[in-house]
Amino acid sequence: MQKDVKTIPTPTAPAKPKAQEVSANGTPSGVRHISRQKHWDLKRKVLTVHDGLLRRLAEHDRQR
Repeated sequence: MQKDVKTIPTPTAPAKPKAQEVSANGTPSGVRHISRQKHWDLKRKVLTVHDGLLRRLAEHDRQR
């Protein structure tokens, strides 16, 4: 009894990179600028989450 093998067809032509749209001031549209205060607030939140996760991981390792 043979197993059904699914094959994924390979593309015949390489994918072409999409051209980036440029905003009126010349920066790519995917780039966002935020204030220094907003950056620090977000950084503080991310570091708080990371700190909590690392503490939980360390506690888990100690219990093993």
